[in-house]
Amino acid sequence: MKTVLKRIMPVLLAIVTILTIASFNSASAKGYNCTSTKLQQLINEWDGVYWTGSFRTATTCKGFADMMFNELYGNGGVGAYNSGAYSYYVPTPRKATEIARLSSAGYRDFYNIMHKAASGDYIQWATAYSQHSSIFISCDENGFYVFDSNFVEPYLCTVHYITYEYITSVTYGVSLYRSTSSEHAIKKKPVVKKVKTVPYEFAEKNVTLSYMETYTPTVNGGKKITSWTSSDDHVAVVSNSGVIEGVSGGTAVITAINSEGKSTQMTVTVEDTSVKRIIGVLLEGFKPMNIGDLIA
Repeated sequence: MKTVLKRIMPVLLAIVTILTIASFNSASAKGYNCTSTKLQQLINEWDGVYWTGSFRTATTCKGFADMMFNELYGNGGVGAYNSGAYSYYVPTPRKATEIARLSSAGYRDFYNIMHKAASGDYIQWATAYSQHSSIFISCDENGFYVFDSNFVEPYLCTVHYITYEYITSVTYGVSLYRSTSSEHAIKKKPVVKKVKTVPYEFAEKNVTLSYMETYTPTVNGGKKITSWTSSDDHVAVVSNSGVIEGVSGGTAVITAINSEGKSTQMTVTVEDTSVKRIIGVLLEGFKPMNIGDLIA
């Protein structure tokens, strides 16, 4: 009896493996968002092909996934998975790093793992009776898309969709790998810091000065100021260092030009407080007198 069981056990395991793989929930492959141009090229080349070859001695899903990973990153595949009962991780990944691993996890756990993945990452997973290897494409709120072989049907290479609910119900564990090859590794989009641009302009656009009063304006933004000018030196003058001085009553426009050639302007109003104006005010109350007025 033991001899019979020993002989038929491999056959039974093979049948269970095929049934498990065939029963995986695979929905429409439409709607995925592949962000890797190279991976999309491989999908276009291999989708619908029946692959019966091998890569570095690995066959079926593992061989195909390793071959795709090598095509993407030139690192010879991700490496051999662990030899335990549940082979859902790679102990020593080849030019790749493990970015997530789960065992006996729930819906939200698988959701979180797949949302860490990027197009071209390698997924190694297992049920209690079989292992499977895939190349990640993209995910959404309900599941994820992968590209692999021997999943939908024996040896068929295709894109398919797996729900988080389904993988939670059948999968013992899953691990996720990303290439560390400097030449081929998927690079995250650089974070561009938005720098707030300060406009080149006077802090105050209008200033009122009195006779001989000085004022040093503040200019925001821009490079070093190389030129200061006044539209009317009889009203207000400005020095090379930007000090403005009121001369006589009126209005003048002060212009500051920086090293980039940008200019900004402000208006200076000078109150008429000159000596002439003061004397005029003092004499305003006096009337001319004649000799008749004096005799009277």
